[in-house]
Amino acid sequence: MQSTLGLFIGAVILALLVWRLVTPGRVSVGARHRPMAPDDDADFLRRLGEQIRRGDDDDHPADG
Repeated sequence: MQSTLGLFIGAVILALLVWRLVTPGRVSVGARHRPMAPDDDADFLRRLGEQIRRGDDDDHPADG
């Protein structure tokens, strides 16, 4: 009886180890992609600088 229990526990441990090796990385529920603030986004700042240098002002049309 005791050897059967030992074999069962060993098989469960082996199955868990194999499962960990086969499955992809750990999936975390809290690992969502949060929106990035504009001042943290290097591409946004680069485009904004280019627009300012070119004089583009599409967001605020001229009055009158």
